[in-house]
Amino acid sequence: GHDPLLRDALKHFAAHGLGAADSARAAAERAFFAGDRQAYRHWLAICRMLDRRMAGAVAARFDSASAG
Repeated sequence: GHDPLLRDALKHFAAHGLGAADSARAAAERAFFAGDRQAYRHWLAICRMLDRRMAGAVAARFDSASAG
């Protein structure tokens, strides 16, 4: 199978090494504040592949903020 999200996550990890999850988190936050929900979901998914706990914290913070 070919999973484009997995490919993106692996390329991101190759470019950023151990800081890849933090970089993906920052990209998700920038996309959220820019109002780009598609990019937010994409970067959050990459963050989740690299660090599930970090992505959960981001989702909890931003998803509750956008609901209220």
